[in-house]
Amino acid sequence: MARIIVVGAGMGGLAAASRLATLGHRVTVLEAAGTHGGQVGSYRREGFGFDTGPGLLALPAVYRDLALKTGREPLEQLVGLRPVDPESRHLFPDGTELLLEPDAHPAAKVFKAALVDDGIPFTSFAVDDIAAEFARLTQLGVRFTQEPVEMGPVTTAVLDDTCGNLIQIVQRR
Repeated sequence: MARIIVVGAGMGGLAAASRLATLGHRVTVLEAAGTHGGQVGSYRREGFGFDTGPGLLALPAVYRDLALKTGREPLEQLVGLRPVDPESRHLFPDGTELLLEPDAHPAAKVFKAALVDDGIPFTSFAVDDIAAEFARLTQLGVRFTQEPVEMGPVTTAVLDDTCGNLIQIVQRR
């Protein structure tokens, strides 16, 4: 196998190095900072601790997949995860406030289940070439509930994100 150098021991660099090492490559990770983790770090002073990076684990399904494919252990056995309420609070210069709430509320579960039962996507993403994206994702094992279909000025496809949501990809013609 190949000898590979990964520059940066942030979450992306560590994930890439882990996947490559699992495939049998000899991987060396280089990091300029004194520790690993990149933006996911902490600072301690006079008994107080401060996060220096994101405090929100976005896309936990990606990390669950990484844990299973590189260590064969569920993510929850490796780290303690717990939902917080609100998940995050964003304040904008014009005074706008955006609170992101967890979906642990009983109404959220009913809402998500109803969307899936009715085949309604939870969200939609634009792509430049839906045929190429469909082929790429299918090759990676993604399950589509709707293959690409022309619908007026757009072509759409719907995939299962394995987290209980349907996701639509759309290409404008």
